[in-house]
Amino acid sequence: MPYMPPLRPRDRLLHRIAFVVSPGFQVLSLSHTTGFEYANLSTDRAAYEVEVLSEAGRCVRTSMGLSVDTHPFDDTSKGATSTELCARRTDP
Repeated sequence: MPYMPPLRPRDRLLHRIAFVVSPGFQVLSLSHTTGFEYANLSTDRAAYEVEVLSEAGRCVRTSMGLSVDTHPFDDTSKGATSTELCARRTDP
């Protein structure tokens, strides 16, 4: 995961972006997080909170064998997400 600066206090303008992954997903799917990272770096406050979710909320192995730490997507303690993007295994 690219470096994400610490988030400033939440306000109603903070957008929660969730990448929902499943075992064997293409690691390139996470490249989209860079756009949100740079959007946060270009403003005086964080506009996006990005997290990676999975069903169980543990390490998920990518198609390349890398493991990505995730949070469970049924955890509602942080509130609703603004946008959810799904990444799954692509079979040839």
